Amino acid sequence: MRTVPLPELVMRELAPHLADKAPDDLVFPAPDGGLLRRTNWAKRFWRPATEKAALAPLRIHDLRHTAVALWVAAGASPLELTRRAGHSSSSFVLDRYGHLFDEGRKATTDRLDEMARQAAAENAS
Repeated sequence: MRTVPLPELVMRELAPHLADKAPDDLVFPAPDGGLLRRTNWAKRFWRPATEKAALAPLRIHDLRHTAVALWVAAGASPLELTRRAGHSSSSFVLDRYGHLFDEGRKATTDRLDEMARQAAAENAS
C-alpha cells in the first residue's frame, strides 16, 4: 500500500465519482461492492474497451510504464520514481527505465554550462 499524489487534472475528473464515497471506500469497487479481481475485470471490461478503441493488445501493465515515463518527463528523481511505482530499489528503476532519462541529458548539460557562466561572472566581478 502506498499513497501516490495525483495531478489536479486527474482529481477534477475523479471528483464527481468520489462525491458520495467515504474516505475508506474503494475508488473502483467490483460490481458487487468488493475488491476487483484483475483477471475478471480485464476479461469483462479492459479487453473489450481496448479492442473497441483499437488499442489492443494494450496491457494494464503498459499503463504503469506510461506513468513512469510521464513522471520522468515531468522531472521526477529516481527516488521519487521508486516510491511512486512501489519498487524497492532505485537501481531497479534506473535499470528498467534509465533510457527514459536520455532526453534530460541536454538539459543537464545546458544547466551545467549556465552554472559555469554564472560562476565565471561572479569571479570576474
